[in-house]
Amino acid sequence: MSMSQSAVLRNARASYAASVIAGVAYGAYAILAAICIHFLLKRRSNGLPHRIILTYTILMFAVTTIYYATGCVWAEVEFVESTANIELYDLQTNSRLSVIKNTAYVFDIYLADSLLIHRLFVVWEGLVPVIVFPSIVWCGTIATGIGLLWSSSRQSASLIESEIIHWQTSFYSCTVSHNIMCTVLIAGRLWYHHGQARKIKALEGTPYSSIIAIIVESAALYSLCGIVYIPLVVKMLPAQFPVTALIGSLTAIAPNLIILRMALGTAASSPAEMSTMAFELSTNRHQNSQGLSRASGIMADNPLSDTPRTAIPLSGGDDVWACEVKSTQLSSAIDQGSFV
Repeated sequence: MSMSQSAVLRNARASYAASVIAGVAYGAYAILAAICIHFLLKRRSNGLPHRIILTYTILMFAVTTIYYATGCVWAEVEFVESTANIELYDLQTNSRLSVIKNTAYVFDIYLADSLLIHRLFVVWEGLVPVIVFPSIVWCGTIATGIGLLWSSSRQSASLIESEIIHWQTSFYSCTVSHNIMCTVLIAGRLWYHHGQARKIKALEGTPYSSIIAIIVESAALYSLCGIVYIPLVVKMLPAQFPVTALIGSLTAIAPNLIILRMALGTAASSPAEMSTMAFELSTNRHQNSQGLSRASGIMADNPLSDTPRTAIPLSGGDDVWACEVKSTQLSSAIDQGSFV
């Protein structure tokens, strides 16, 4: 087998792996989206935030379905109907099918990144300065995405053209930078609340009581895949095809995991709810510290501390000094103080 034939075979296998990953991931996403929509409709809230989240979920489901459907048709033409070289077919970006698929893919990323900005705003309790720079980077993602779609839809466009590679690199650099910023800021803030809850031993009553919840809320896996993907695009390695399918799936799955937590009431859905949670943690910590101070005062006033020591002889050794504790004094000390 020649070197060129081996390269064509690797590309074909990578493209086939991408189709399998996309199919499995879309099945998982469709179930997750159905669960999210079910619980959002079950709550039947008339508030504007609830209606926006419901509309967002349905819109993302529609766009992701378009992306998956066009991807299925693309794979069918590539492996069944196409008489051209598979490698050449994979590099085509200007066909109508390719334009629809790429547009749905880019728009899905727009939607996912916008939800991260919303979650950043919520987790930081409505602090506007925190979302300013991520919002600017998100605008850069929109601009480079439009440039990528325009460049790839030209008459003679090909995936290996330097112009398309530059637009791809710029687009994914913006979206990955945005995701990393939001992930770090969200995870850091939630980890802070996690630490506050641990100090007052109130983890079971907080929405972010586990590391898994923090990872889900910050969409960390989505950001990690984006970091891996950029070098593959720059080097034009065949592994970019399955990773592209994986990112396309996580783009829809990660936001819906967050939405599911909101629909189930295990995550704050507005800055006011997050502020309430932070206030409750602060109050509990203050009450806990007062209880410890009261307990310390009781033990300081305890007459047991002034009880004379009595020598208790032990066989085979010297006398060991110990406090002679009277049961009546211990009962009195316990009755005097309350730790609640």
